[in-house]
Amino acid sequence: MKKVRVFDFRKCASTDETKYWMTGVYHDKGYKVATDGRMLAKIKSDYPEMYEGKIMAFDGDEIKGDFPKYERVIPHDKDLVKVDCPSVELLDAARKMPGHVVNLAGRFIIPKYWGIVYNFVEVFGEAEMFIAKKEPERKAVVFKNNDNMLVIMPCEEPTYTIFEGKAGLLATAPESKPEPVKYRCDGDNQAKYLKVTYKQLKDIGHPVLTVGKGFLLSGLDPMCLTWGKNGWDVKVYDMANLLITAGDGANGIHIPAEIVKKYQDGLQDGDDYRAVIDRFLDEVDTWYKARNVA
Repeated sequence: MKKVRVFDFRKCASTDETKYWMTGVYHDKGYKVATDGRMLAKIKSDYPEMYEGKIMAFDGDEIKGDFPKYERVIPHDKDLVKVDCPSVELLDAARKMPGHVVNLAGRFIIPKYWGIVYNFVEVFGEAEMFIAKKEPERKAVVFKNNDNMLVIMPCEEPTYTIFEGKAGLLATAPESKPEPVKYRCDGDNQAKYLKVTYKQLKDIGHPVLTVGKGFLLSGLDPMCLTWGKNGWDVKVYDMANLLITAGDGANGIHIPAEIVKKYQDGLQDGDDYRAVIDRFLDEVDTWYKARNVA
């Protein structure tokens, strides 16, 4: 029997008993509303007439108190601009990054809330994502699907961030205008890269290819490391719509050795590095598409 998916209001309500009036679900004119103070869900729902205007706890008891004036935190449509909503695969990857903050369209959001967005899309289908046209101090993110809505207030100063790059998720410390390639620095300012399993890498949802032990990509900064024969030494490079691994024991679909050798030889002949890489990626993209068609 197919499991019926429902929207989980429990994850939206506050768990702070000092704010007991936000620990349940408010029923307002055909909508259920829940908030923890930073995230708000307003979902079109059926409920018993007796619940109208009341806050109901998850055990069925009524919570006496005044629910926040939640409409005040919902931006007007005229103040919003539509942006690309993350794919279901990316939402799934983001919510599985404990201890990190995801940065999308300049908004820093903790995995708990991406999990709620994932649940929202899972239950109601594809959502639209909006951000404010102007940049207020606190930048609300709004997700909509017909009459259903999530409003999330981002973090202002995240400890860590995970960026959505052209080919998935990569991480960096929140410096001013950070380069989205390094995980963090230790006391000696030595870069430490994000470490992921090969399964996590595949879960990002983009093709994973490999150049094996080839040094062709060694002039680029990897976005993360995976485990190889010698430990966490397999470098992963974010290449537009592809992820390419390099190192001893690197996993992925092997790019033909003749393609790798041709461009490595180009480097040895003194060609401009960036130009060589660009030509390499063009040929790899053509080869990969032809391989899939075949």
